This record gives sequence, C-alpha cells and structure tokens, in this order.
Amino acid sequence: MSADQTGAATARYAIVAVLAGIVVLALLDVVVIWKFHGDTASTVGLIGAVDTPIGVLVSAYFGFKTGSDAGAAGRAAAEQARQTATEHLVSLAGQMAPETAGPALRALGIPSGT
Repeated sequence: MSADQTGAATARYAIVAVLAGIVVLALLDVVVIWKFHGDTASTVGLIGAVDTPIGVLVSAYFGFKTGSDAGAAGRAAAEQARQTATEHLVSLAGQMAPETAGPALRALGIPSGT
C-alpha cells in the first residue's frame, strides 16, 4: 500500500469515526432530553457534562494530528532543500581544483573522492 493510499484510508476512517461519534452524542442527547424532558436544568447539565469532555478530547486529537502532519511535511521539505543544496555544492566543487574541493567537501561532511 502506497503512502497516498494509506493517507486516503486514514482520512476515510477518520471521517467515519467523527460521524459515528456525532451520531452517538446525538443519541445520548436525545435519551437525556427524553428522560429529563420536564427538568431543563438537569437536561442542560447532563448534556454539557457528556458533550463537553468529548468535544475537548476530539479537538485536542485533531489539533495534535494537524501539528504532527505539518511537522512531517516540514521535515520532508527541509530534507529536500538539504539534498538540493548538497547537489549544487558538489556541482560547484567539481569546478574547483581537486586539492581545494576535497578538503572543503570533507569539512562540510560530504564524502569526496579525493
């Protein structure tokens, strides 16, 4: 399974999980409203006590997930930029005299043939 397929499957399961959670919360709210239909204070208190922690946990999860995904994308972009800079440096070093280019490349941590 490729990274694109894995990402699409993860997104699909995330949407299903969120929708299932919304349905469960709606059912809980309906049960509370039905059970305490005459007592508004109890109804509001129970709905708030059940819905608020779940909403906070879901929001925190997606916040961390978004930050993690952005961090991974940033790391990939930084690695690509490093690779491009290394290629340019090696290309420029190829135009230098070998006795100068070899030590310079080694000083930067780039293996050289000399």
